[in-house]
Amino acid sequence: MRFNLADFPAAAEPPLHLTRNSAWIYHLPMLPVLLQLLQPRSLVELGTFRGDSYMGICQAVSRLNLPTRCTAIDTWQGDDHAGRYGPAILAELRAAHDPLYASFSTLLQATFDAASPAFPDASIDLLHIDGLHTFDAVRHDYLTWLPKTSDRAVILFHDTAIKDRGFGVFRLWDQLAASGKPSFNVPYGCGLGILAAGKNVPQPFLDFLADLNAHPTQILPLFHALGQRNEALRDLHNATAALHNIQAIVNQWRSLTAQPCRNPLPTPGAPATDPLAFAQAAQRDIGQLAADAITLMSEVTALRKLKPHPTNATVASASRR
Repeated sequence: MRFNLADFPAAAEPPLHLTRNSAWIYHLPMLPVLLQLLQPRSLVELGTFRGDSYMGICQAVSRLNLPTRCTAIDTWQGDDHAGRYGPAILAELRAAHDPLYASFSTLLQATFDAASPAFPDASIDLLHIDGLHTFDAVRHDYLTWLPKTSDRAVILFHDTAIKDRGFGVFRLWDQLAASGKPSFNVPYGCGLGILAAGKNVPQPFLDFLADLNAHPTQILPLFHALGQRNEALRDLHNATAALHNIQAIVNQWRSLTAQPCRNPLPTPGAPATDPLAFAQAAQRDIGQLAADAITLMSEVTALRKLKPHPTNATVASASRR
């Protein structure tokens, strides 16, 4: 086996952008490896939503100092699988994306078909297809954008492991994997198909695919463990945000009951600069926030004992008087 994770230190770096529920966080540790081996000149993502995968791509491009021009294409209006949503999703993503990556990356709000003429044929080295997941839709996206890929192109397909809810990516993936082109399907994180579509994909990238196919039980657990670390960071962020919301309720209660409000802790927000420092700060906050929430529960319970809610019988009696 030629692959050594120690040769790719960027793979172990925590993501700077985590949203509440994307399965893509399990694949983020592999992104720096794919990018370092491929050295793409142009990268396009079809379907971005909240941006977990694309922000991970941009983070890796920046960290590796690659000359990659990146473009994310989405309507940012939703679809039958992602659900429908308003402009806030794109606004939140732009606020996180633009200060860090606008020098080499573009968020292009358009349909995939409308955007395709802007990209010359044979110009894209890495294409990530993650739009509507029906078989017809993903096949259409693949066939529409395949001419845009270069002779050294790699194509990624997310959700290759999902076989319900009308998803059909797995059907297209099965066809492409049987074509004889070098490929590998990562089985966790809803599945990630990696297809060496071009005739001249760099040999180091092909070697990595060969190692994945020959030694999956030795290589995949390394990436999966890092993905689990990402999930733990996200869970910590979500728990802290929920407890901060509870703290606001606690202070409302204290105001109504003429108690002094504790100064609310600053909401930590996203781990935008140092995820591990964020995690440590969140860990400290959680104990204090949880203690305040428990105190509120105790006070409400005590108040109910002093002034119990009227029973149905009491209400009925009062209504007759």
